[in-house]
Amino acid sequence: MPATRTDQDHIHPWADNGATTADNLHLACRHDHRARHIGGWRVTSAGPQLIVWTSPLGHAYPSPLPKIIQPAPDPQPRNWPDTPPGHLPANPAGTPDTIMTPSRP
Repeated sequence: MPATRTDQDHIHPWADNGATTADNLHLACRHDHRARHIGGWRVTSAGPQLIVWTSPLGHAYPSPLPKIIQPAPDPQPRNWPDTPPGHLPANPAGTPDTIMTPSRP
């Protein structure tokens, strides 16, 4: 997320007398900022420029937060004779339900 589209968030919350100083602020995208204040995530500083996010279940993640949704891999057909991996046959016979059903020996 570009810095121009982030929120400055207090590590030690402003509502709890956290100072608005460089060492108590970090940048968070709106999603992460809301995850902290609404979703139960916690933020701590583990050193200069190292923020640790802790999930509501207690799992710690150094910044930035990990991607939860990874890109899906390309689909690979199963049990197609004479078809290289990653390619579908030119004219498969059957219906979509039967085409993608693996054949049984």
